[in-house]
Amino acid sequence: MSLDLNAMSKDELLSLKGEVEKALKSLDARRKAEALKAAQDAAKEYGFSLAELTEGGKSSGKKAAPKFANPADPSQTWSVVVASRSGSAMQLQMAHPRMI
Repeated sequence: MSLDLNAMSKDELLSLKGEVEKALKSLDARRKAEALKAAQDAAKEYGFSLAELTEGGKSSGKKAAPKFANPADPSQTWSVVVASRSGSAMQLQMAHPRMI
């Protein structure tokens, strides 16, 4: 299929663009359904449902207890120590949750 895009009007190009976008969405939906079916079949082959296998991967949503506090303002707390972005692996900086 060969189209001479340069010979098409703006309206024709916009129409073609709309058709292409619809076709891509349809293709993505079909491929997603095929992937889901393949995953379900693979899980079934081992005696599980896909839901059983994916339940454990969900995050509990619980936050870690604060381990550090700002000495100037103890109400500001955080729970992680992050390597400095300056490139020095030896240098560490404590990252406030809002900075992550």
